[in-house]
Amino acid sequence: MIPPWAVNGNTELWGSDATEFKPERWQRSTSGLATETMSTNYQFLTFLHGPRSCIGQSFAMGEFQCLVAAWVGAFETELQDPDLVPVVKGGITAKPRDGLHVRVRPVAGASPQ
Repeated sequence: MIPPWAVNGNTELWGSDATEFKPERWQRSTSGLATETMSTNYQFLTFLHGPRSCIGQSFAMGEFQCLVAAWVGAFETELQDPDLVPVVKGGITAKPRDGLHVRVRPVAGASPQ
């Protein structure tokens, strides 16, 4: 078994900045690939690709976009420890080894739906 987080952070596939948070990495390009730096859609393993790809990929990504938009509009979020550099715990899914402690405050005048 190959954990997707290991491939998705592979510097040979993604370059020296593979572990940096760069949302623009996932914007659609004119080539149809998720990004111009990809030589194949098989490089991004989170949902797999081909005949065994996740049938819920588009739904999951749409749901996540809605969640993030609602969250950002309603809450201010910050790390409890601003100097924290999270360490990824290995496994089938990636998650912070020691959890991720954050402070959440409602945005003034916003009402969560």
